Amino acid sequence: RLSHTEAISAMTGWDVGFAGHEKSSSSTMYHSPLKVYEYAALGVSIVCTESADALMLQSTGSEVHFIKDGELTLKEALVEALETRQQMDPTCRTIHGKSSRHD
Repeated sequence: RLSHTEAISAMTGWDVGFAGHEKSSSSTMYHSPLKVYEYAALGVSIVCTESADALMLQSTGSEVHFIKDGELTLKEALVEALETRQQMDPTCRTIHGKSSRHD
């Protein structure tokens, strides 16, 4: 088990973070958006199910790839995120992270 500080330090080396959630029986999706905000603050590309928080992060410049039933599978979203990362200038990761943190 890692402390929060150790986990954040480990995540700085990630290219992609995943936050997938399923709708409950009430057909609404419960989730804690903390993961997507941490990924955005670190400049990590985000692969996730669609949520208001993820849409907001995407609209402010974070790199978000959505898993959509019948449109984009988890595998396809991960490949898309990694391919986009490979084409990205290395300094963009830092810029995306700083933009998301509003430093």
